[in-house]
Amino acid sequence: MGRGEPSPWVWLRDGTDRLFHAVSVWELPPEEDGPVAVCGQRVQVVSLFDEPAGGRCPACVAATAERGGSGGERGRHARE
Repeated sequence: MGRGEPSPWVWLRDGTDRLFHAVSVWELPPEEDGPVAVCGQRVQVVSLFDEPAGGRCPACVAATAERGGSGGERGRHARE
């Protein structure tokens, strides 16, 4: 990802494990039962103001570091 380019990821807090998970911007808006994070977990989004404690999902942190790139289209919006 070049300097000045927007991040291809948005960090959403999961209501189950209370961690922030990276979700591709191409997964938004989410399906009815929540978006799928880069780690493969379906995120049950809760308000960020509900519980300020909690960190980032280690698997999502590692995956977003590996996939930095250009943030091209992924997931259900990828072109064939």
